[in-house]
Amino acid sequence: MVFGKGDQVAGQNDLFPGLFTTGTIPEDYLPRGMDNLGQMAFITRGTTKFLSMLHQRFKKSKNVDTREHRVHEISELDRTFRTIEDSPSPDVIILNKDAAAQLQPNDILFAPEVFSRYDSASGKVVYSRVFSKEFTDCEQMLVLNIEQREDKTIVTVRRADYGKGKNDLQGLVVSLSEVDYGTDGLIKQNDLLVRGLPTFPEGSDAPRGFWKNPVIDNNFTQEFKYALEITKESEIEKTWIGKTPIEIYRLLKTRQATLDIERAFLFNRKGKKIDPLGRVQYTVGGVVEFIPKDDEHVHVWDASKELNYKNMLDFISKVPEDGGGQVRDLFCGIDLYVALKKSFYDEKYLRYDPDASKEFDIPIESLVGAGIKINVIPLYTLQEVGWGKRGLLLDFSVPSFVPTTHANWDMKVEKDIGQKGVQIYKEQWIGIKGLERRYAQYQHILDFSQLV
Repeated sequence: MVFGKGDQVAGQNDLFPGLFTTGTIPEDYLPRGMDNLGQMAFITRGTTKFLSMLHQRFKKSKNVDTREHRVHEISELDRTFRTIEDSPSPDVIILNKDAAAQLQPNDILFAPEVFSRYDSASGKVVYSRVFSKEFTDCEQMLVLNIEQREDKTIVTVRRADYGKGKNDLQGLVVSLSEVDYGTDGLIKQNDLLVRGLPTFPEGSDAPRGFWKNPVIDNNFTQEFKYALEITKESEIEKTWIGKTPIEIYRLLKTRQATLDIERAFLFNRKGKKIDPLGRVQYTVGGVVEFIPKDDEHVHVWDASKELNYKNMLDFISKVPEDGGGQVRDLFCGIDLYVALKKSFYDEKYLRYDPDASKEFDIPIESLVGAGIKINVIPLYTLQEVGWGKRGLLLDFSVPSFVPTTHANWDMKVEKDIGQKGVQIYKEQWIGIKGLERRYAQYQHILDFSQLV
């Protein structure tokens, strides 16, 4: 869709009925198959990068048939576990209550912080917590039974579940009478355990299907309205830029609406209230509310550390452990963006990414870490709300955040709704939008507020 400069207003009116904008080359206004709100966000993409990129990923908002759209959030199964208490005996380990749903008899567990070997001289299995050429194999154990209690999971295991070594041609598992646990062989609080491949005897029955307890999340949709009005007499004269006041008002309302929606998608906290007449008023839940608030997902920069590439690699090293995608988007405040540019640009660690920039029609720079690539996207909204030195590190390799709406409620314009007989033109913009939020374990907050 290409228009000459003189057809700018008419061309934009075809692009999005009822809304006009000015100030940018009209050939840049491309529909791209988006819904109405997506087109608005694309027009204001310079200041609403999160909203624009979201709608370019998902051209049409997902239609849902209820104001409380229910989503079953089933996160990735745990690969590692941490003990929550010292073991009362060598063959018992204590995990948190959620571990019971993911373990079953015949699972193999490794204890990577506990090393064991068969000592042929003493005829015993001996232990150490110090890695050395003699102690390189981590302890291997077989799950025998799982007991779920209200606040913990009691797992009975068969310790030293392996043969004497590669030179033992018979390979029979050592007898427990040959095990000398000492002090290093006891499983202690906060010891790491890692899942291995389950092992089953010949002729055994099928195991139960294991799972992780799902979280059911109600994703609300929020109704919003905007209105603009002007006296009809004021339409007589053009402004000095050749536009009527109503056209300028539409531009300003477009910017206001898209910024408001972006802030809502980022910072809103989900809410529902009912008035005395039974009418429900919903507030959509946003990204920040959805991210888990723990050490694995909220990362705070150490004020004593210089912002350099080596320290940055250490800082983000835990992010790939969540099991998400290798490419993440860092929506950051302007202050943080400037700090990253100062520290990394001259060293060529932060560079313009032509592929990502072409995909979203905005300049994007990338920072490559160990096993992860981060697209750095400065976001005016974060700076505006006081998150100048913070960033949201989001994973869009899966449909983590999907805009939702209801049939015929994306964004529409009701024209000429003013009172009859009064020389005032009034129109209303109305819509209902929501945000389907999933895959919380792949999302992170980076806090650099301690940087000077």
